[in-house]
Amino acid sequence: MAVTLTARKVSLSGLAGASLVAAADSTGFVFANDGRVYLRISNANAATITATATAGKKCSQNVLHSVSVVVGAVGSAPANVSHIGPFAKDEFDDANGNVTVGLSLGAGTAGNVTAELVQVPDYGR
Repeated sequence: MAVTLTARKVSLSGLAGASLVAAADSTGFVFANDGRVYLRISNANAATITATATAGKKCSQNVLHSVSVVVGAVGSAPANVSHIGPFAKDEFDDANGNVTVGLSLGAGTAGNVTAELVQVPDYGR
């Protein structure tokens, strides 16, 4: 079952520390989407992984546009960390307003993938 993430809000004061949550399995992560969140994924596996944000709605051409991002293996820093998003609500939200990001993983490696959800403010300065 996908691990539910809660967004941390960044501000002009910054965002101290990290709040990384480990994946339970290849179902990855699920989170509420307000159109201003992005996902930071870190891979501590010896092999690359692929994170796929599943499109929740079809575009005007009746096509689902899921997005896949390769996250490098440990030791390939900074390539072993990737930032994905923000996620357009009219493309990625499921019926409940959530986004799901699945993972391609080898057996027993889910705990080596962590993620953090960050919300960008909707104001400038």
